Amino acid sequence: MVYDQWREANRRPLWLPQTQEGQFANQPNRFGGAPDLAPDETWPRCRHCGVTMPLFLQLDVATLPAKAPVRTEVGQGLVQLFGCADCGAPLSEDGSAVARLLPAAARQTALMSHQTKMLPPQSIVGWQRHEQLPTADEWEGDELPDEEEEQPQPWIDQHGFGHDQLGGWPSWVQYAEYPPCPVCGRPQRLLFQIASEQGLDFMFCDVGTAYLLYCSHHADQLSFSWQST
Repeated sequence: MVYDQWREANRRPLWLPQTQEGQFANQPNRFGGAPDLAPDETWPRCRHCGVTMPLFLQLDVATLPAKAPVRTEVGQGLVQLFGCADCGAPLSEDGSAVARLLPAAARQTALMSHQTKMLPPQSIVGWQRHEQLPTADEWEGDELPDEEEEQPQPWIDQHGFGHDQLGGWPSWVQYAEYPPCPVCGRPQRLLFQIASEQGLDFMFCDVGTAYLLYCSHHADQLSFSWQST
């Protein structure tokens, strides 16, 4: 009973992206493709091998669904996630991945050379909202009742893995892991979840899932991690 009440009290909205193949000038939200950059902004390079890292995800906060927490809490700015797909170093924020929030500014699609790595672009052209209850991974109580089998949900595939999603609760492959904000120490929350080979043409190890998290009190503090079986 307590567990059920806790789940209901912590219901969260999530949004599943609707995508279209290609990169379009009027669609700043995308998987892959080339990033949008201002003249004084750089395209990150891998600290290990030195190559330009491909764009994994770009989100213009001001164009996200109005009720999405990241939009109401952050307001504006451009979220970008880059990762190295070249040198084989484990994707992490030690230099083989970069997650950042750029201030709102006039930007253009970055110029590319023949050496620039790019993943096939998928533009996010719409969002489908759902309501999500937390799973037992998030429970911190003393007693956990036997869970009934979860009913099929649109944000979970037939193998039990999560889909790409904005907001909501993460679909942890292994265990719940919320890094503290480096500034205030509060646990960060999910900004976006990226599944292997869905919107992004990239495999996180063995059909893994990646998590982009943020601090609602310090918007420029982003964290990136991934889990795999």
